[in-house]
Amino acid sequence: MNSKDSNKYYEMAISLSKQKIFEHAIEYFNRAITLNPDNHKIYFNKALALAHIGKYEEAIKTFEEVEKLNQDDKLFWQNKGRVFIDLKSYEANLLYIPKKAVVFLA
Repeated sequence: MNSKDSNKYYEMAISLSKQKIFEHAIEYFNRAITLNPDNHKIYFNKALALAHIGKYEEAIKTFEEVEKLNQDDKLFWQNKGRVFIDLKSYEANLLYIPKKAVVFLA
């Protein structure tokens, strides 16, 4: 695993996301994941990019990878909840988010 290359891909993906070039950002997130599959931040930001382009189901699956790697991140639970709301899957949102998670959906 080459973490320098992974970081370069991740930084490029973040830059592209900030420019709202989400499709290309996702490509770079995928490259970073290939080199560093245990970094939950890469999955988290990839899921956000997917949600921005309306790929909600894929975003949820990617958030599930974040959950496997880091369940204690409240920002993760908040954003996953927002994707469920965007899907208009309110029941899934209520069932999925644990009571210990603090979620602000404003």
